[in-house]
Amino acid sequence: MATGKWIAAGSVGLAVVGFMLWAMGAFTPAVPVEETQQQAFERQCRNKIEALVNAEFMGTSDLGVRDEAITNRGTLGYDGVSVQFLDNCSYKVTSFVEAPNGFGVTVRHNYTAVLINDRERNEWRLESFEALPR
Repeated sequence: MATGKWIAAGSVGLAVVGFMLWAMGAFTPAVPVEETQQQAFERQCRNKIEALVNAEFMGTSDLGVRDEAITNRGTLGYDGVSVQFLDNCSYKVTSFVEAPNGFGVTVRHNYTAVLINDRERNEWRLESFEALPR
C-alpha cells in the first residue's frame, strides 16, 4: 500500500511542475519578431567576422596575393588577429594571409585595414589598407 501513496505523490508533484512550466511559458512557441531595417543594419554592423572576411577579400589584391593561392588566413582568437569596432559601423582589422610567392615558398603577409559598412549602399567599403612589415 505504501507504494501506491508514493506513486500518487509523485504524480501530483509532476503535475505541479508541469503547471509551473506552463505558467512560465515554457510550452508556448516562440513568436518570431520582425526586424526593422534599422535593427537589421545594427546587427550586421556589429558582425566582427564579416568585417574580417571583407578586409581580407578587399585587401589581398593590394598585397599582390590571389585569393585562390591563400593557404592560411587569420582567425579571430589567434595572436596577431584583432577586429576593433571604432564607431559609426567602422572597424579596424589587423590580420594576415599566407600564400606562396613566385618561388613556391609560403610567405605571411600581415596587414591592417579600416572598413566602413555603408548604410545607404548596404555594402562594406575599404577606407584604408596597410601592409605591415614581416
